[in-house]
Amino acid sequence: IEYANLKWTVSDRFDLVAGKQFLATAGYEGYVNGLKVREFSEFNNNFEIFQTGLKGTVYLTPDQHLYFQVVNHRTGTDDDMYIHGLPAGIKSTKFPLLATANWTGWFADGALNLMYSASAGQLAKGKNIYYLMCGNIYEKGPVLAYLDVLYQRSGLDTQHRITTLSGVPVTAQNTQYLTFIADVDYQFHPKWNAYIKGAYETASVYEANGIFAKGRYLTSWNAQACLEWFPITQDKGFKVFAHYVYKGHLLSEKSKTLGASMPNTQRISLGIQYIIPVL
Repeated sequence: IEYANLKWTVSDRFDLVAGKQFLATAGYEGYVNGLKVREFSEFNNNFEIFQTGLKGTVYLTPDQHLYFQVVNHRTGTDDDMYIHGLPAGIKSTKFPLLATANWTGWFADGALNLMYSASAGQLAKGKNIYYLMCGNIYEKGPVLAYLDVLYQRSGLDTQHRITTLSGVPVTAQNTQYLTFIADVDYQFHPKWNAYIKGAYETASVYEANGIFAKGRYLTSWNAQACLEWFPITQDKGFKVFAHYVYKGHLLSEKSKTLGASMPNTQRISLGIQYIIPVL
């Protein structure tokens, strides 16, 4: 279940939502339906976007909104959240909360959508997590383009990407991840759409811990190109597509010391997609 919540409209300028909901962080790729993303970045592949909590929305103007949200950042036990559980000596917290502030605005008659967010929370005693995210989206006529910038700094490795570089069963600490995502879609004909997309990502340790030394461990990038055909112009839920994706990974010497290996991959996909309308 992704959504299960109640909404109270307190006034024309303020409302509250309580229950399981979308995390109020910024960024186009994490915000839209996954079918529109096609291939997620590594950051969003390892990011839990639906959480339970309370969100308040302040409508500054019809085109500018402020969101304030507090959620339970832990959806299960610590063993569920971390592949190898909590590291030795780290104690669980009774308040695994994540607070987020988000400003979102629409400009140029709604064609330009800007969203910026900052989040802070606690993962375990003495171990915090922080996010800074932004999404910059332009959508008008046949063109959709966006640039997402996503940054995470956390006392425990919730993304798992550095942890899994080692064969030793211990959760990495003091990790940080930075991701840039750029995409341009162009519907050059009512029945045809093409897009190119790229992502550049880094994974680092900002303070040495156990077997994990300080420094960068992984640089990843992916490049995508896709051609989509909509046989029924009125029904964009049905399409035939050809999709190419290349994923490259550059391991640092620190990763190689841990015995890590991560080959570059390429994939060509041919398929049909149909979204069944449910009323």
